[in-house]
Order: sequence, then C-alpha cells, then structure tokens
Amino acid sequence: MVKTFIINLKDSAEKRVYINNVFAPYKDIFDIKLIEAVDGRKLSDAELCLLFNEEKACRTYGRYLKGGEVGCALSHRKCCQELIESTDEVALVVEDDLVWQDADVCKIVTEVKSFMSVEHPVIVLLSGDYWFTTIKKLGCGLKLAHIREAVCTHAYMINRAAAKVILSTEKCYLADDWYSLTQSRIKLYGLYPHIADQNRRDLKTEISTAYAGLVRNNLSFAKRMHSYYRGVIKHVLYYTGHFEYKNFID
Repeated sequence: MVKTFIINLKDSAEKRVYINNVFAPYKDIFDIKLIEAVDGRKLSDAELCLLFNEEKACRTYGRYLKGGEVGCALSHRKCCQELIESTDEVALVVEDDLVWQDADVCKIVTEVKSFMSVEHPVIVLLSGDYWFTTIKKLGCGLKLAHIREAVCTHAYMINRAAAKVILSTEKCYLADDWYSLTQSRIKLYGLYPHIADQNRRDLKTEISTAYAGLVRNNLSFAKRMHSYYRGVIKHVLYYTGHFEYKNFID
C-alpha cells in the first residue's frame, strides 16, 4: 500500500467527491488520508505573519505572499508532518483536482516507491511543468528526469528523509518553489513522461488563482541578478527540449 495524502479544503465538498471517485479504482494500492487544507484566505495579515515569515518571503519574491499561497504552503507542510508521524517511509501527496493520464498508475507508483525507499532525501514529481538536465532509466523501464527547476504540487511522492528536510526549512517559500525548497539537500526527479495533470474543466480553481509571480523590481540587486540567471538557464533548457509540459483538462 502507498500512503496517500489528499489536500482538500474543508468547504470543498465537490472536490472531495471528485477526488474520491478518481481514487476509487485503486483502493487496493492507495492508503488514503484526507488532509484538511489551511485556508489562508481566511487569515488576517497578523495571523499570516505569525504562521509564515512574510518578510523573508518578500525578500525572496519581491512581494508579500497572498493568503491562498501561504495556506497552500502550510498545507503541504502538514503532509510532511503526517508522513513523519506515520510508520511509512514514502508517501504520495496530491491535490484534489488531480486527474491521471492513461497509464498504469498502480505499477508506476509502486515502482517509484521502491526507488525512493532509501535513506537520502528524494522527491519525485508525477506532474509536468519542470525543466530538466538528464534522464535516468530505472530497471523497470521507467524514466526519471533530473530536475533543475519545477512548478506545480498537484502530485508528487516524497520519502521520510525529504519530509524532514522540508520541515526544517523556514516557512517563507511557495509550496511549488522546488528550487528553493530542495537546493542540493534533496534529490528532485520528475517522472518522464509525467502521468498526473489537473482538472480545471469540471472544478472551480479556488485558491490556485492566488499566485502573483515574482516582482524583480523589488528584489535586492544580488537576488535580481540570480533570478535572471535562473531565467536564462530555464530558457536554454526549454529551447533544447529539456522541458516537460503539464496539461490542463479544460
């Protein structure tokens, strides 16, 4: 069985029904636990600052994070805490708008879990929207991309060691700022090709509309130059075919 944490807002009954139906065919492989998401939109500015280092976030992104962004980051940290407190070594974390592609999900997830049952920190994204350098082939025929940068958090697998690293990281990063969260401390891979996408056709987007991007003009000179450097690397990887697209079901 694969421990599976599904992040869902308390008020999102429609999405609970949807995601339970998505996993219904896989009851024999996924040990599911619903994780009540932190709804940062309902928190005051004072509460947000108590729960999150907004000042450091502002220095990192050139702006203060919105409540939905903070809530998303805290919700994924809750999943890490749940894994640490369990007896499991690896867990699947998904958001409630997940949709699987036409793939042998059970086989793939089982093989990835086996690969991740190691002592060093590892995260494997099952979604797209990542820039990668090289491809690693597993003996079972699966391919994992060595990720340089990535966005999206709607489906990934994480082992206990990586969860500990995430929890030790200061609360100041976006949930999908994988570059800052992993920074040589965690081996970050992406399933290639990916098998998890998002369903935006049948479900309202809720807090995911909160993302406001990076405001370079507000960054320090050093951070601004580093952000340009990261952007150049991403462009090079993109134009050399080292980018895995994500898909939306619209």
